[in-house]
Amino acid sequence: MIRSVRLKAIQLNAQLETLVHAEVKFDTDLPEFRTSGGVNHVAFAVVRTPIWMDNSTGKQCIEMEEAIGGRHVMVERTGSKCYARFTGPQIRKLYQTKSDGYKNTQRISLVSSFLASLFLGDIAPIDFSDASGMNLFDINERRWSELCLNACAPDLEEKLGEPVPTSTVIGNVGSFFVQRYGIPSDCKIIAFTGDNPSALAGLVIGSEWLAISLGTSDTIMMGLKKPPHLDEGHVLMHPTDDGYMGLLCFRNGSLVRDIFKRAEANNSWDYFSELLESTPRGNFGNMALHFQTKEIIPACKGVLRWNKLSSSDSEISMKGVSKFGSPQTEVRALIEGQMLHRKAVATDMGFNFGEKTRILATGGASNNKSILQVLADVFNASVYTQKTAEAALHGAAFRAAYGHYMMTKAATINRSDDENNKILSYHDFVLNFVSKNTQKMCEPSKDAFEIYEPMIARYREMVEVLLKIQDQDGH
Repeated sequence: MIRSVRLKAIQLNAQLETLVHAEVKFDTDLPEFRTSGGVNHVAFAVVRTPIWMDNSTGKQCIEMEEAIGGRHVMVERTGSKCYARFTGPQIRKLYQTKSDGYKNTQRISLVSSFLASLFLGDIAPIDFSDASGMNLFDINERRWSELCLNACAPDLEEKLGEPVPTSTVIGNVGSFFVQRYGIPSDCKIIAFTGDNPSALAGLVIGSEWLAISLGTSDTIMMGLKKPPHLDEGHVLMHPTDDGYMGLLCFRNGSLVRDIFKRAEANNSWDYFSELLESTPRGNFGNMALHFQTKEIIPACKGVLRWNKLSSSDSEISMKGVSKFGSPQTEVRALIEGQMLHRKAVATDMGFNFGEKTRILATGGASNNKSILQVLADVFNASVYTQKTAEAALHGAAFRAAYGHYMMTKAATINRSDDENNKILSYHDFVLNFVSKNTQKMCEPSKDAFEIYEPMIARYREMVEVLLKIQDQDGH
């Protein structure tokens, strides 16, 4: 894992078990390279390159979407609407505001391909998975979109180079690492990718699994056979399969859960769990939406509480109640509302829920079994946790091991028809080593589907009401 001032790595053995964690701080541990803040400035065409935290390219997003025929075209081609933090709009802004810097740039790299370049000793290509998060890559054709490139900046395809599948062996390790650290000269470099695709690879979940990170913001990752066309959310190229991965972010995650822990549960997670467990599934018809900050899907901010009598049938009824009668009701309404929200949006993205569905929960709130039980009930699926932290780092190591395996198989596959020549999928290959990496935490209750399936429809009704109230208030 690379940052601007340090490199963090893990070493695994042949059984893919963690042996060593290590960290190198560029400025202090490698003084001979004379870096300042982790970089050698003369290597770059501009002194300050854009980063993902830059949200200043709203103008460029509008320009790019209009140039190709609208937002729906951008979504269909690239898997996402134009996002201010994505590389495409950032490149366009640099072209417009620092034209000399853009003109003098020979190659544009992502952080992932730049790090691969350091190991390769040459300019490394951008991989499909990370390329699909730039608003420039056609996820249907699996190549740069000429339409989007032309809407971004001139001569851009030459500066980006040809993208490659994420599993590609891009070359041998550079001579510096051979001479300095004694790495074998025939050590292969697999294409590097971004943190989210790498995390999905590290979680090692099959197509029937859905991963949900319960953190400050909640995040859902899933495998998809075909891309949906949603204005919000992201569809990327899957890092280890031929399909796609869906990525959904929810701003109102643990920040809101923590507010309720302090307000309703005496600032105690143990008491929070007691309150949650003391109320029945379905919460007597009491439901709530808590979007303390403007949510991404749906794009609204506000709070709406409905009791069992509330509905959208009248102006008075649809506004619900200002407060529920007990802390227990408040806490369960919050958690059930959050999980109903996550399931509804995941369904809209194209995830097919069924009998084989499994949920892998990560993040801070995955330590709370009471919350996980609600997750299991609402999604009507067993919930698991994973013992291993640093999923993105493990994903990189797993992909490297699988890349070596595939390269070896390619060299021997035609030598015989022996059963040993059967090629394992990435998922099956890694599970040979990490099959005991997950632990089942919760099973859905027997009446879960009967209770929560109707609540999904009511949740959607509440969202429409909250959006209507927001429009009436002029927000």
